[in-house]
Amino acid sequence: MSNKVFILSKFSENRELLKAVYAGNLSQVTNLITQGADIQAKSRINDTPLHLAALNGHEDIIEYLLAQGAPLEVPNSNNDTPLHRAAAKGNVNAFSALVKAKADLSAKNKRGHTPLHLAASEGQLSIVNYVLALRDSASGPLVVRNENDETPLHRAALKGHAQVITALVKGGSDISARNKPGNTPLHLAAASNNNEEVVESLLHSVKGTTEYSSVINALNNIKQTPLHRAAHSGHFNVVKKLLEAGAAVNEKQHDGCTPLHLAITKGISNISIISTPLDAGSDIYKNDETPLHRAAMKGHAQVITALVKGGSDISARNEWGNTPLHLAAASNNNEEVVELLLHSVKGTTEYSSVLNALNNIKQTPLHRAAYCGHLNVVKKLLEAGASVNEKERDGYTPLHLAITKGISHISIISALLDAGSDIYNINNFGNTGAHHAAFNGHITLVESLLSKGFDVNRRNSKGNTLIHLAAHEGHSGMVQLLLTKGAKLDTYNTNEDSPVLMASRLGRTEIVLMLLKAGASPVNPSDGRSVLHAAARGNRLFTCKMILREFGDKVSINSEWKGLTADGYASAAGSAHLAWWLRKKRDSISIESPYRSKWLLCKGDYERSGLNIIKRASTISKRETDWLRKSIEDGTIEMHYMDTDGNTMLHAAVATKNVNTEKALLELGALPIACNHRNESPSTPTVEASKIHYIYF
Repeated sequence: MSNKVFILSKFSENRELLKAVYAGNLSQVTNLITQGADIQAKSRINDTPLHLAALNGHEDIIEYLLAQGAPLEVPNSNNDTPLHRAAAKGNVNAFSALVKAKADLSAKNKRGHTPLHLAASEGQLSIVNYVLALRDSASGPLVVRNENDETPLHRAALKGHAQVITALVKGGSDISARNKPGNTPLHLAAASNNNEEVVESLLHSVKGTTEYSSVINALNNIKQTPLHRAAHSGHFNVVKKLLEAGAAVNEKQHDGCTPLHLAITKGISNISIISTPLDAGSDIYKNDETPLHRAAMKGHAQVITALVKGGSDISARNEWGNTPLHLAAASNNNEEVVELLLHSVKGTTEYSSVLNALNNIKQTPLHRAAYCGHLNVVKKLLEAGASVNEKERDGYTPLHLAITKGISHISIISALLDAGSDIYNINNFGNTGAHHAAFNGHITLVESLLSKGFDVNRRNSKGNTLIHLAAHEGHSGMVQLLLTKGAKLDTYNTNEDSPVLMASRLGRTEIVLMLLKAGASPVNPSDGRSVLHAAARGNRLFTCKMILREFGDKVSINSEWKGLTADGYASAAGSAHLAWWLRKKRDSISIESPYRSKWLLCKGDYERSGLNIIKRASTISKRETDWLRKSIEDGTIEMHYMDTDGNTMLHAAVATKNVNTEKALLELGALPIACNHRNESPSTPTVEASKIHYIYF
């Protein structure tokens, strides 16, 4: 505990009193109190004069303050009483004076520590002995638990105070007591320090008794023994002491880890001390990982050497089919670890099967190293003869996986290509690594692959070249590069899309203009589809505007594809505004063309266009109502069209309570008495009122 005291009192005499007490100046203390200084004055952390006297062991001042009526149990900011302060500092005379004045030995501070807890934590043996000697005479319990259910023995074990432990055990402290996480004092001693003397003190108290085994192999709440705790903490001396004392070496904690697994995780190189009773590598935990897996994953070369010499199976597989070599390749960039693992099978029939072992998704160690960016390991595996063109479950080679990670893996990509990786290998989705790079916009990678001889116009299984994929994703820099490398502009994929048509549909305006300026055809000659059709179909207003502004002389706004102009496709895509803009643009250049009613309001279902007109009418917004009205008036739309159930647009508007459309249709002469195939006519108050104008026969 800190000796630093922050003194802040309201009155100067109180400040002077606290200073005098702290310094142990009894005469000055007496004078100040006589002059009116407050005997309960408080420092910044709410220590009273009695706290400070106890802290510094000023027994004479304590006796004077008590005689003047100073309260014994006033807590400071940490809820420490003066007795806590004396206990923590080991001031036994001050402690004795307070106890004789009936200070509460069971008082707890904010962490639930009694004075005995603090004495045990701080190794204050004289205080511990004093309290234990009071067992029969003191009022209240002497040994209680703090907020974590720890006894003073737990605290002494945690802090490594062997003499205090001996005293507490002799005084009757329960060596099997557990705190909230279920740890005994031995668990805490094993985890907190590398002092075998402390462990010896605890074990000695139960040696030769029936409790011995239950103490040394006690399980906490996650089924860890003290040996687990020592191994995990890397406390070699304690591990050795526990093993000598007969600790269970193969006990498994909640996740199946033995002490060996935990020791390996921490990189304890003296693994032989816990492998003596254990066939090294034979013990596995819940995901089927052996200690060798753990050592390989953590990159602990010395541990690997010990385990391999001990007979660990280098071909062992975990739950995911990974061998230790897979984990070493994926987890670190340490070629020494890979070398150690391979050296153990070098010159044997196992060598190739270990080097090119396939996990559950058919990845080799080289796949894992390439994907994780471990250049040194990739080089080591290639030097060792790893298969460079092996394909995993989805058809990816190590080269594919490295390319998917981008420019950061360029050195690995070069190493794989230099080792003979086939640049044209395709995965199960029909893509080469270069296609992946183009799709993801990795310009430097594509440039590197092209320099290695990759054909810039190579197609994937869907007929897409690199420039198709770059245009699709909007990578303008990639498109520029590919144009300089001889990429064909007017090449069509299996959907009859050229790069410029694809870019138009997706609204990649910069790329559309770039390709058209480079000489790309604005029209697919096989079916008449233009970039304007594609942009309208994709609802790309800005792209349409730029195409017409920059290339209006080459792209006709009046051209048709499958019987529709661009505004028809905008309507089919549900874009009333784009359709309106295109139609207005057509009108402004005095081109008369009958608007095709079956496309105006439908949403893409070309074969059932009439039915879609009915459905679309039910969702027309107020803004679109005027457009609908105009289209009916000029004959563009047939108002009385019926769907397959006999419903008209008025039926649809009424069914969805679209009042604007309903009103417009009635004003234009829609028949309110028209019945569908279920003999139902539209019915709302407005519609019913209009029916009186019709005579029924």
